[in-house]
Amino acid sequence: MADKVSDRAINNVFEAVNTTATHFGRIVGLIVGAAGRAAHEVVDLVWDYRDLASEVRKPAK
Repeated sequence: MADKVSDRAINNVFEAVNTTATHFGRIVGLIVGAAGRAAHEVVDLVWDYRDLASEVRKPAK
């Protein structure tokens, strides 16, 4: 009886650790992906401002 209880407890702990690791990996993947997209948007914004600044510096026609 005690073996069944301890086996069940061990199985539950293993399942909890496995589930936590799976979800944690997915969460980290989402965060890394979002950070990469945000960095790309910042770079695009900088280039847009550079383009605008070069337009402002051009002499008027």
